[in-house]
Amino acid sequence: MGETWEAANRRYGTSQVRLRNRISNDVDTVALKRTIYEYASSPSQDKLTVITNGLTKLEAIHKDYSELRDAIVAEMKN
Repeated sequence: MGETWEAANRRYGTSQVRLRNRISNDVDTVALKRTIYEYASSPSQDKLTVITNGLTKLEAIHKDYSELRDAIVAEMKN
């Protein structure tokens, strides 16, 4: 017999909290938006680096959210 629904729910809840914290701690979305607008009017390598790093972090978080969603859907099917 596998994991109980309650245990899986707690585990998934913990994963969601961890992902939300990554967004809050790893990516300053306000600063990223500001840098994108600034880059549009005054391009520079420094701004492009900030944008690239921010988008890379957001893509990794998105991938992790997708994997979590897929795991939850698979669990619900079982």
